[in-house]
Amino acid sequence: MRKPLAVTIASLALSTAASAQVQYTVIGRTGDPVPQTDKLQAFRFNTFALNNAGQVAADVLYDRASLKHALTRFPTPGVYNPIAFQGNVAPGAGDGATFGPSFANTTLNDIGQVTFKNYIGSDFTKDESIFTTPNPQSDIAISMFLTAREGNPAPGLPAGTVYTRVGADNYMIPLPVFGEGGQVAFVSGLSGGGTTTANGKALFAGGPGGLVPVVRQGDESAHPGFTYLFDFGSNLTINPSGAIAFRSSLRSGSVNVTNGGVFLATPQAGGTSYKVEELATARDMPPGGGNAFIGVSNPSINPAGDVAFVGETGAAAPNAYLLVGRPGKLTTVAHTGDTIPGTGVAPTFFTDPLLSTNGAVTFAAGIAGADNTNNSALFSGLPGKVKIVAREGDATPAGPDTFFADFAAAISRAKYMVNGHGQVAFAATLTGPGVAPATSQALFATDRAGQLMLVARYGQTFDAGDGPKTAGAFFTTYNSNGADGLPSTFNDHGDLLFNLVFNSGTADETNALIRATIPFPGDANGDDAVNTDDFRALLTHFDKPGAQAQGDFNHDGMVDFADFQLLERWFGQSATAAPVPVSAADAAMLSAFAQSVPEPAGIIPALLLLTTLISSRRKR
Repeated sequence: MRKPLAVTIASLALSTAASAQVQYTVIGRTGDPVPQTDKLQAFRFNTFALNNAGQVAADVLYDRASLKHALTRFPTPGVYNPIAFQGNVAPGAGDGATFGPSFANTTLNDIGQVTFKNYIGSDFTKDESIFTTPNPQSDIAISMFLTAREGNPAPGLPAGTVYTRVGADNYMIPLPVFGEGGQVAFVSGLSGGGTTTANGKALFAGGPGGLVPVVRQGDESAHPGFTYLFDFGSNLTINPSGAIAFRSSLRSGSVNVTNGGVFLATPQAGGTSYKVEELATARDMPPGGGNAFIGVSNPSINPAGDVAFVGETGAAAPNAYLLVGRPGKLTTVAHTGDTIPGTGVAPTFFTDPLLSTNGAVTFAAGIAGADNTNNSALFSGLPGKVKIVAREGDATPAGPDTFFADFAAAISRAKYMVNGHGQVAFAATLTGPGVAPATSQALFATDRAGQLMLVARYGQTFDAGDGPKTAGAFFTTYNSNGADGLPSTFNDHGDLLFNLVFNSGTADETNALIRATIPFPGDANGDDAVNTDDFRALLTHFDKPGAQAQGDFNHDGMVDFADFQLLERWFGQSATAAPVPVSAADAAMLSAFAQSVPEPAGIIPALLLLTTLISSRRKR
């Protein structure tokens, strides 16, 4: 296993404290030998995903001269385990069709299964397919399922009905989703078997080798008087239980309503059918509202089965509601025109929300009454406890004289992500006298305490093990809550996966696939647990300059009582939820220190006494 990536950021004039907050680990880099290729080397990293076990799956481009593709698992950093190669026969393809270039929409769940899209065969325009690997702990004697293929029979529909690409985007399946329980779901075009333009699409779901139709275009929807009219796009999410939240356009008679409804499909016993219920549709009234919806946003589902989405009314005010809940039990988190409690600001619009496992809702919004220098922000929190994560015009952790630019332009659903604990990671454009075009993009994340920190920035100097170089760009995958079946790059441990590019577009271009670990609050030694070892580090450096390793847990450059308060809050907890023993003596030491600090004369004696106590306990 490689050592953590060394990071140099002196060129950005960041403080010592700021540079020590995040740990970096190289997953793969340009020049690594790729197994099973006769020593050909990795070059670039295309689509990639991260699971809660820290494993990675990525489309690795190797052989710089010809740019071949290999779908690769990384069970640990630096260890390549290719599972599919461009040019190899695709499993399940009876005609001997081979994998084409680009393993797209790569998704990795927590048990290590991978699903992806690929165009197999010699005709790139005809053989769109989805593949899924089996549960690694199962006894299935195949390398992967051919879950769906253009031209293959569509299950559960009249004989002769086949998967077909349709629509202006020329996709068969725009974006499949893949649940933690191994369930796949997607909307596909159809043809044959009596298919018409009125029923030429359907939503399928189930195990990768046993799909069933959930609903078909033209079916009566869960809202009487409407039929489903699927449009293509990123409109599906699936939770670990296989429940699917989806958006669909609707038809009433001859009238089409774009994005007219959001629905919840729940698998029934045996997995051969789904119960579909309405969350909200056009013509419904929002909770407590006086104007009916005219459309809805993409939904976000969490493991508990709650769904978050935005309903638009088209009225002058309020014209948008941010809602969370289940069929028949929706709660308004915020609506335009009214102040969001605790923030002091009123939204003018909402982007598509993300709903975390812990119930936190994350969204970007415009701000009423502000000028064009601070009229947008990123928000997150439990309903009733929403806070501003970052606001346009605010100073950033990216360095002196750097400020967040317009979130309405720089932040959309495609530019932020969350994990199960409600931590937020997002990209932002920077402005201010400390910013040049080559340093104007940055990646940020919050820790478990909600503190914001810099993860990466254009123009930063990194050393991926082959010497320090300036990163011209970073790339990652956004818009997932980590448990919604979408490709995720931000896990519950606080690991954030991204690709750094050096010397882009030149003969010297190199890439590095990086896993950044956001530190756990109160954890000084990086063992993912907060205990007396971390307390001792804080005591040793109390009232002195320091970084995370010295006890500066709020990242202001000094180790002081504010840092102790963070340690006290998280004492006995761990990043992995593993129990951390807290003895009566441990609790007494924290209490004694808390009582001593307000009295300056008692600080030094208390420090000496507590250090002695800790040392004596460690020697037992």
